[in-house]
Amino acid sequence: MGRSQVYYAQLAGACNSLIAQSRMGANGELRLPGTNETLPPLIRDLHPANVLVKTNGVLIRIGEGRGGYGITWYSEDTAAGLWQLETFAEGTRRVVFSSPIRPPKLYVPGK
Repeated sequence: MGRSQVYYAQLAGACNSLIAQSRMGANGELRLPGTNETLPPLIRDLHPANVLVKTNGVLIRIGEGRGGYGITWYSEDTAAGLWQLETFAEGTRRVVFSSPIRPPKLYVPGK
């Protein structure tokens, strides 16, 4: 994608907000068409074919077939708290941004 680290950080933030706002299905995921109005503008601007939202990441598919590529924002190890933004196309993967993210503390009434 060849963008700045600021752009990648903003895209990761858009993915985080999507994870936080989405109501996952019984299987722990939600698939949205790329035209869905609830997608953050930064993600919609990529003109995705579809977006898969899970509790531990987001997969953005752009294009179809050989010319298609994707972007993932995910944590392989949520205990360590390292999240990565990765691009992939035709068997090539590249981490373009990473960030330690701590999950929000759960609110427990009365404590």
